[in-house]
Amino acid sequence: MEPYTLVMALRPLAPSILAIALGGIFVVVAVESIFPKTGIPDATDRPEFEEECTGEAIYVAYPYEGGMLDPWECKVQCDDKKQRHIVYTNGVATPCEKLPGCLDYGEDYGITCKTKEPLKSTTKK
Repeated sequence: MEPYTLVMALRPLAPSILAIALGGIFVVVAVESIFPKTGIPDATDRPEFEEECTGEAIYVAYPYEGGMLDPWECKVQCDDKKQRHIVYTNGVATPCEKLPGCLDYGEDYGITCKTKEPLKSTTKK
């Protein structure tokens, strides 16, 4: 069958084919909006600047001066599944990524939080 003949044979079905295609797109969009993907942090998961810190404190022996720092302090959160935040020697605190994540989220994005934890003269590393 030649292409022109095939097109002419399917022409009466064009509205149905279009309706099925648009219906399929609508179903996919509806399902994506009802059941969004999870587990990937986005802008809505970020804590606001100066929110109260949550979880247990991780005390480090260096000051926070902005930017990404080594080592990866929130890694312990992956192992024990307890929410944490980092408290630096200069009194600044940054949140770890919300569980199930365990990145040094606040440190990496410059987000600080208010901690109720007192500064310790002997810091743990």
